[in-house]
Amino acid sequence: MRIALIRPRVTRSGNAQGMPLGYLSLAASIRERGHQPVILDMTLPHVTAAVVDHTMRAQHIQIAGIGCMTCEFQDAVREALRLRGQHPQLRIIFGGAHPTADPQSCMQCGAADFVIRGEGEEALSALLDDLEAGRTGDRIRAVQAPPDLLRLPRPAYDLLDFDAYFNRGTPWHFPKSQRTAQISTSRGCPYHCVYCHEIHGKAYRAFPASTVVDLIEWLVNSRGVEDLAIVDDLFNGELDRAKRICRLITERRIRAHLQFPYGLRGDRCDRELLQLLREAGAYYVTFAVETANAARQRSIGKNLNLDKTRSMMLDAQDLELETGAFFMIGFPGETREEVETTLNWALDAPLDAIFISLVSPFEGTALRRALGEGDVDTTDSGFPLVRNSELTQKVMRRLRLAAYLRFYGNPRPMIRLAGKMTSRANVSKLASALVQRLAPSRTAGLN
Repeated sequence: MRIALIRPRVTRSGNAQGMPLGYLSLAASIRERGHQPVILDMTLPHVTAAVVDHTMRAQHIQIAGIGCMTCEFQDAVREALRLRGQHPQLRIIFGGAHPTADPQSCMQCGAADFVIRGEGEEALSALLDDLEAGRTGDRIRAVQAPPDLLRLPRPAYDLLDFDAYFNRGTPWHFPKSQRTAQISTSRGCPYHCVYCHEIHGKAYRAFPASTVVDLIEWLVNSRGVEDLAIVDDLFNGELDRAKRICRLITERRIRAHLQFPYGLRGDRCDRELLQLLREAGAYYVTFAVETANAARQRSIGKNLNLDKTRSMMLDAQDLELETGAFFMIGFPGETREEVETTLNWALDAPLDAIFISLVSPFEGTALRRALGEGDVDTTDSGFPLVRNSELTQKVMRRLRLAAYLRFYGNPRPMIRLAGKMTSRANVSKLASALVQRLAPSRTAGLN
């Protein structure tokens, strides 16, 4: 069957979006089963609604697949309803983090004909097979077991226009080169952080080191990629494998910059890994800390060793790796004193960048299941927050703003930022980041 995998334009953020890695894996898998996918990424400026409609008609597309996180859900619904109006015979399948957590919301709003819960490579192929044979079956399909990563084909990067992504800027950090691509080398996480999505499960699964480096080498040599963002939830889930990837990159003399914008697990690092990352081309690493309170670490299921993590930050700085970290405020029962402890820890840590989120109890998370409806507040944009009489939205935003002003008022991060203002794209990115951090934002940071 002919299927368009459509990523809707996100209206709540002006930031550039990375390559749609989930779509690339889905496309490769269903193509192996004889189906014909096309990827329409509406976050690219030239992929307008008119372009989507023309492609749907010209290629006789029968199915549309739309993926979304919770922060993208309203945009996904809007595009699905628009497509339904323009193409009445089209069948629409929803998948991704939000549909996995809350499939009924996709069905009740009239946006989806089918929902796939979980990793969809095999489930989407099976659904397309059914539809092609005239079978409908269950409208909400839960993945019974995650796919075997060793059997998955290489993501269908060939379906992307790389120049379009190179030209529109990059998400997250300031890259060494605009010729940036994203890759994922593992799925799942063995930790049970209560605020985290569960689409990839709680078992850590990873592609072999040689498979990862083969892909990196192909992207560099065949697509001209010069900067790679590794966006795993837990790249260093297996320390020896992470080191093996670095050694293979160095041995093969692959010339690429590496960045880790999603956060390494600090207490699963050692100095050798950081040294090997540096030798392989890494220049930017982040650590996911969340809270500096040891008891809170246990209550949220993260159980991070804070002393070991701080030691790894010091080693990263010593090895001249730019270092960032993520923090969260507003957990159930958290006091202002706890928040100030976390923010002071962040300000004292050897870091070049900090990112502070307000805790969002999204549907499908253990945190949301543990809360009653009276325990959940919402922002003006619809994001859920934990209701706390002491830590109101106003108080948390004020504390976050004060922490950002104190951190970026120091010479080291300001000098770092100034040194990156080498292009119009970087200046624009900095301006956007300043607005998000310093303006009185009405949205919660993502978990």
